[in-house]
Amino acid sequence: MCIRDRSLEDLSNKYTTLFVDLWGCLHDGYTPFEEAVIALQKYRSNGLGSIVLLTNSPRPRNSVERQLDKIGVPKDCWDTIATSGDSARAAMFDGVVKEKIFHLGMRFMQRSEQ
Repeated sequence: MCIRDRSLEDLSNKYTTLFVDLWGCLHDGYTPFEEAVIALQKYRSNGLGSIVLLTNSPRPRNSVERQLDKIGVPKDCWDTIATSGDSARAAMFDGVVKEKIFHLGMRFMQRSEQ
């Protein structure tokens, strides 16, 4: 039997960390979803746990944070951001991938550009 929770409030006492996808769950690229913001703010203000925002963006976390600021996502509805770009860079720097790699996509930004 599958039971689906109807709201974040239904889940709030079951988990100490929420992993929340950004696009389509918290915003549409231009505007934050008010109900989602309020639900996340309530979760955090009640001291129930941490909120990790997830994105498949190839950009560094600080770049995504600037975008969230620009479109009006309040900082009090999340704790940290995890991007696929940061994960890929960490894997390369930690030696998870070997020395020979192939990059397909836009050029890497210099640290001063991030």
